[in-house]
Amino acid sequence: MLKTSKHINKIIKILFIFIFLIIAFVFVLANGISIKDFKLINIEISELYLKLDKKLILNINKVYIKKANSNEVLDINQIRKKILSLKEYKQVFLFFQSINIKNIQINDALVKIYYDENQLNIQSDDIEANIKINLYSNELLANITNLKYKNLYFYGDIKIAKDVEIKGYLHSINNDLNAKINIINTKNDFLLGVDNLEIKNQQEAFKHIENYLKPILKEWLITRVKFDNFKGSFIVKIKNNQLENTLGEGVFTNVIANYNDKAPNAYAKEVKLSLKDYSLKLLANNVNSQDNITTIDEFNLTIDNLLKPNIDINIISNNTLYNSEIEKILNAYNVVLGLKQNSGKTSTLVNIKLNNDHTHNVKVDVKTNGNYSFSNFNFNANLNISVNDNLVAIQGNADTKELKISNADINLDTKTKLASVNIKTLGIDYKDYFYYSDKAKMNLNLNNKTLDFPALNTTIYFDKNLLIKSDISSIISYSKQLKKLNFNDGDIELSSKDGAFFVNIFNAKFDFNLYKNNPNNLDNNYKYTQDDFYISIQNNITTINTKSNLINLNSQNNKTTININNLIIDANKLNNDENNDSNNNIALNLLNSKIIYKDFLFNFKNLKLNKNPYETSISASFIKGGDLIAQIGKNNFKAYLRELSHQALNEIVNKEVFISGEIDLDAKGNTLSDYEGLINIRNAYLSNTKNYINLIAFIESIPALVTFNKPGFTKKGLGIKFGSIEFRNKNDIINIDKVNILGYNIDCSGQGIINTKSKTADITLNIFTLKNTNKIISNIPIVKEIFIGGKDNKIATQLKISGSLENLEYKTSLAKDILTSPFILMKNIITLPKNIIDR
Repeated sequence: MLKTSKHINKIIKILFIFIFLIIAFVFVLANGISIKDFKLINIEISELYLKLDKKLILNINKVYIKKANSNEVLDINQIRKKILSLKEYKQVFLFFQSINIKNIQINDALVKIYYDENQLNIQSDDIEANIKINLYSNELLANITNLKYKNLYFYGDIKIAKDVEIKGYLHSINNDLNAKINIINTKNDFLLGVDNLEIKNQQEAFKHIENYLKPILKEWLITRVKFDNFKGSFIVKIKNNQLENTLGEGVFTNVIANYNDKAPNAYAKEVKLSLKDYSLKLLANNVNSQDNITTIDEFNLTIDNLLKPNIDINIISNNTLYNSEIEKILNAYNVVLGLKQNSGKTSTLVNIKLNNDHTHNVKVDVKTNGNYSFSNFNFNANLNISVNDNLVAIQGNADTKELKISNADINLDTKTKLASVNIKTLGIDYKDYFYYSDKAKMNLNLNNKTLDFPALNTTIYFDKNLLIKSDISSIISYSKQLKKLNFNDGDIELSSKDGAFFVNIFNAKFDFNLYKNNPNNLDNNYKYTQDDFYISIQNNITTINTKSNLINLNSQNNKTTININNLIIDANKLNNDENNDSNNNIALNLLNSKIIYKDFLFNFKNLKLNKNPYETSISASFIKGGDLIAQIGKNNFKAYLRELSHQALNEIVNKEVFISGEIDLDAKGNTLSDYEGLINIRNAYLSNTKNYINLIAFIESIPALVTFNKPGFTKKGLGIKFGSIEFRNKNDIINIDKVNILGYNIDCSGQGIINTKSKTADITLNIFTLKNTNKIISNIPIVKEIFIGGKDNKIATQLKISGSLENLEYKTSLAKDILTSPFILMKNIITLPKNIIDR
C-alpha cells in the first residue's frame, strides 16, 4: 500500500512538473518568443517571432533555403502528389491565427507568405495567389479569388480529396487569352477541359506554354503559323498515364502560314480546327497565296501522331492552277518542274512527314489538266505528277498546234537530277518543215538543264531560255522543206527569248541553184553552196540574214521581201508550182545579179519585183543599158522596154545579134501567152550571125543580085536607121503583122509567123534595093516605071525565109521577075499612068 502510494506521488509530481512546464511554455508563448538567428540543416532563419494569442502567431523576417534543386522536372504524377499533400498541410493552419513570412529565398527566387483567418496570400516574382481555405472539411476545399502567374490570372475553386478537381477561369493581363478551365485528376487518370478559349494575341498567349511544347510543335504552332484570333474548346483525357482521347474544335481568323522557308506564304480568312485522338485537322476554304497569284478552294492539313516524335501533314487542294507559287512549294523540297498553268484545273494531295531531326519525307500527288507554259513554250496537257521523296513520276498527254505527246512517262531522281523520258507516240508537225511521228526516248538532265533526243541527235537546253541544238543531217529525213531546198548538212540552233523565236544554221551546206556572180555564169567553181543563216521570228515578223549578206529576207503582215546581192539565179531549175501561194505578197529585190532562163541571160543592175494576189509589177535596169517596166495581172499584161543597148540584147540572147544600136519594146495583152507588141530598132547594125552569113551567101549565088553589089549588105552587118516590128503572140505562135525597116542602102517590109514550140519560121520580106542609084534610069520616066515600078527609085525583091530558126532557108523571086516573067512587067506598064499621075 505504501509502495503504491509512493508511485502515485511520483506520478503526481511528474504530472505537476509537466503541467508546470506547459504552463510555463504557454506563459512564455503568451508573452512571445523572439529568436534573432538559427540554422537547421540547410535552412537559415532570421528574426523569428512566435506568440500565442487565441492561436499561434508566427512572424519571420527572412528564410533562406540553400542548395535547392532548381533543375527538378515535374511530371503529372509528381504535380498530383504535391497537390494532394496540401490536404495534409491544411491541419497545420488550425493552430495558427496568422502567419507572416516576409521573405523566403530559394536560390534566386523570393517568396512572401501571409495567412490570416483562412485566407492565404502567396507572392513571388512570377506568382501571386489569394486562396480561401475551408479548414474544417475532410477534404481540402479552397476558393482561389486571385491566382496570378506571370501575366496570367486564374480564379475558381479547388477540391483535394482522393482526386483533385480544379474549376475556374483563366485570362491574361490584357485579356488576350481567355478560357474556362476544368481539371479532374484521380491517381493515373487526368481530364482537362477547356471551354470558350479565345486567343487574341498569339505571341503573348504562347509565351506561357512554348517551353512545354515539343520543338516540332513549337515550330508549327508559333513560328510558322500566324493568326489574329482563335476561338474554340478542347477536352483531353489521360487514362493510366496514356492519352486515351482528345476532342476539340475551333476557328482561326486571318491566318498566315509558312510551311517551308523556301515556299510562299498562304493566306486564309478562316481556318477551322478539329482535334480527335492523336489527329489534328485544319480546314480552310479560299486560301490565297502571296499577292493572290494562287487561290486554293480547299486546304486540308492533318497532323497525325500529335504527341509522338513525327508529324504527318496532308494538304488537299482542288480547282486551282499549277503556277509559280505551287512550283515554289515543290522547289522547297528540291523538286523543280518549271511548269506554269495558264488555265484549267489542278487537284493536289501533299503528304509531309516531319521528323524531330528536321528531316522530312514528302509525297505529292497532282492531277492537272489545262494550258501550261514551260519556259516560253505553251502547250495543253493532262498530267498525273507523283512525288515520293526524291523520286518524281509524271504520266500523261500533252499537245500544241504542232506537237502531240501521247502516253508520256517521265521518271526523275531529284538527288541526281537525272530523268528518263519515254513517249509512246511523239508527233511533231511543222508541215513541210518538220514532221515526226513515232515513239521517243529522251534523257533529262537538270544539272545542266538539257534534254537529249538521241534518235535525232538533238539536245534541248532550258536554262534561262529555250535552246535546241541539232544537225541537219540527222533531221533532214523529217523535213520536206529542207530536202526541197537541198540542205544536206550544217549545225542548227533554235532558241527563244522575250517572246521571240530564233533559228541559227551554222556551216549550212545546200544547193539553191544559185551561183556567186562571175563572168562564166553557171560555173560550179562559183556555186553558192555554203553559208550561215540567222533567222528570227517575233510577232509574226520573220527575218533571215546570212553571214555572206548575199541573201536576206523579211516577212511581215502577209508580205515577204527577198533581197539578193551579187548572185546568179538558174531559173531553169526552179520549181514554180510548189509553194506558189497566191495569197502572199512577195517583193524580190536584185542588186548586181543575173537570172538565167532557158537560153536567155538577164544581167540586172537592179530589179524590183512586187507580187500580190492580183498582179505582179517589175521595175528593172540592165547593167549594160536599158530599163524594163512590166505589170502582169490575171487578165492583163503590160511591158515597156526602153533604150535596151545592143550589148544588153546580145547578153540576153547570148549571141552577137547587133554590133550597135538600141531597142524599145511595148507589149500589152491578156496574159504572158496572149499579147501584142511593137519593137522599135534605132541606129543598129545586124551582126554577122549564122543566118546573116547564110543570107549573104544566098545573095552572092544569084547573078541578078550580084549585079546590084549587095547594097546594104556588108561584112559589118545590115545597117538599120530605124525599124519596127508589129507582132501578136498567142500560146506558141508569134504572128508578125508588119515589118518595116529603113536601112542605109536597103529598106524592108514584110510579115510572117514564128512557132516557138517547133522553133520554125515562115516569113516573107520585100527588100527594096538600088536606093538613089542609076540616075540615068531614074531620069527616064517610062523606063524607070517599067523596071523600077515606083516613085521611090527602088527595085523590090521578095525574100522567102522559112525552116528551122537555127538554120533558116532563103528563096527569092527577083531574077525571075525581071528577066522572064511578063506579069510583073505588065502590072508595071498597066499601072504606069497611075504612077505618072501620082507623080
